[in-house]
Amino acid sequence: MLRLPRKFEHWDIDPTLSWSFSTGSDEIPPGGGVQSIGKPAGNTLPLDLLRITGSARYRFNRRFGLAFQRIDHVGADGRTYKGKTPQYSGQSEDLEERLLATDQLDPNTVLRAGYARRWRTCCPASGAIGNENPRFHSGFFSDIAYRFGPNTVGGKPLTTSFRWEEYKHNVSIPTPSNDEGVKPTFAYTLYSNFFLLHQTKVVPYYGIEYFSTYFSYSPQMSITWRKVYGVSFKVGPDTTWRAYVKNDQTGGADATLPDSKHKSTLYLDGSYRLHR
Repeated sequence: MLRLPRKFEHWDIDPTLSWSFSTGSDEIPPGGGVQSIGKPAGNTLPLDLLRITGSARYRFNRRFGLAFQRIDHVGADGRTYKGKTPQYSGQSEDLEERLLATDQLDPNTVLRAGYARRWRTCCPASGAIGNENPRFHSGFFSDIAYRFGPNTVGGKPLTTSFRWEEYKHNVSIPTPSNDEGVKPTFAYTLYSNFFLLHQTKVVPYYGIEYFSTYFSYSPQMSITWRKVYGVSFKVGPDTTWRAYVKNDQTGGADATLPDSKHKSTLYLDGSYRLHR
């Protein structure tokens, strides 16, 4: 007997295996072999990392749902100059987890709100002995995402989003004179898919992100411009491979040198969708 497809799928789980490579050309001092290049001591040379990330979602109906996300932030800042002296930062590895509620207003608009926490796992880890200023933040956020543009074989190709976050801000003791106190952060994104040759199997994409980050124990937030470009390859109905580059240029409180910090990281991802 022919079974009709389900009108609705409650569970949607996407485990992702992510392999990242620091791809900036100037992250390692000439000669190499240096194992501690950053401040505080313990920062290491860029490493290639393999991690499990992904998301899980439960939808109550066609509109409302709950979701969990695990996000990987990794890379090494490129070389900057203070006068004629090169400055090197070390490897940084963060994990971020988000628990959120979603509201799919219509096929092109989604609202989300939830709680997020991000912490540094290296280098050094937030909980490392003697680290009095751990890099982490936690708090509540809300965002809206909207798809638009001409109708194509893959739907509307453009997506924009805006996120507003209110983080708890812990301060160092004694409190620095330039500490900005509790202050909301923001994130704006604009992405475009390129559906070529009237197919959706191989899809290049490009995006820009403009966002602020405000870690506890950091007196001021930083501002980042990010360019993301890559290609998505749909192997089967539930399997997707992606290769993409994140290229960051940091401003705000971190732009203290004439040549501001930058970071370039290559990601290779493989995702498998579990659903019912």
